[in-house]
This record gives sequence, structure tokens and C-alpha cells, in this order.
Amino acid sequence: MDYTLSQKRIFKSQVLTIEKDRLKISIKDLNSSQTFYMLFEEIDITKIRNEKKFEVIFLSISLFFGLFFFINLFNPSNYEGDSTTLIPVLIFLLSGFLCSSFITYLYYRNNIIIPSTSGVIVLYKNIPDEKTVDNFLTILKESINHFLKEKYAKVDIDLPKEQQFNAYNYLRERDIISEDEYQDLKKKLKSGKEDFKSIGF
Repeated sequence: MDYTLSQKRIFKSQVLTIEKDRLKISIKDLNSSQTFYMLFEEIDITKIRNEKKFEVIFLSISLFFGLFFFINLFNPSNYEGDSTTLIPVLIFLLSGFLCSSFITYLYYRNNIIIPSTSGVIVLYKNIPDEKTVDNFLTILKESINHFLKEKYAKVDIDLPKEQQFNAYNYLRERDIISEDEYQDLKKKLKSGKEDFKSIGF
């Protein structure tokens, strides 16, 4: 059964669907829409990383307006004599602070990056909520591990031994099979004991 995660941030939306042997990714924005697929073999779920990033320029502008707003607001000399010009200045500074703060928020990134051989998969960590995203990642990891184990954790006497040893090492390094399973597969392969025989045509 397929499992889907839907995310939307500002003008961009994406739907990720876990299928039998691949991840389907559909992305839409104001100008375009595209759908592409990543095979489970391409995705390295063990190297997930978090990315938190502000756009420095917008953050700097926000701090600039905010600083001058509060300096003028709490400066006693601004209230001596005619202070009619103070109100427009404060409104301008406050508006600049609020606008730049909003833009900073829009461009703030709190993403989860999943590497693959054909690029990266970007998930929004808190959309729709962190628990839903974590659950999606758990199911994705389980689906990938199950698929790879079913495909490669077997002995086939018709395939080169070196190729199968490399597959076992790959599965062990990604914690898809245990050390005991790894040693058992190696033993069977060396002895020529077959778990599965491919059918040729």
C-alpha cells in the first residue's frame, strides 16, 4: 500500500508517495509542475541531515529597522518640543521592521535533506507537522530496507560471487542486515548453497 506525504509552503507544494520500489515526487509552483521518480537503490536514507538557514540580508535589514525603531521610541530628546514628525518616522521604521521580519520568516529554511545518486530530496520538517514527517521518514526507511533486503540478501549461484559479496557489504554497511546475517550469507555463497535461483530465458 502506497504512503503519501503532502506539503505546502507559500507558493510551492509537493506530494511524495512511497511506492513498491521507488519514491514518486510531484512538485508544483506558480509557474510549473513536474513529477519524477527515485528508485530505492538511489536513495541513501542513512545520510539524512537537517538544514536550518536564514537569509542573512533580510535578517540584517530587519535588525536595522528594529534597532532604529526602538532607539527613536525610547529616546527622551525626541519628545521635547514639537514631536509631530516623530510619529511618521516611527511608523516608517515599524513598517520596515515588520515587513523585513515577515520576509525573513518566509525565507527561513528548516528542511530535511535526503541525498541520492541523482540529487537530493528536500522535506519541510514541520509541514504539516514534525510528527507526520518523522512517521513518513520511518516508513520510507523501512520500505527501502525491506526492498533492498528482499532483492540482494540472497544467494544465486548463477551470479558472480564478487558481485554478491559487494551486495552483502552494501547491506551490512547500511544496517539492513545484521553481522550474523552477513556471515551466514557469505558462508552459503562460499559453499555454493543456493537460496534463490534466477530463471533464464
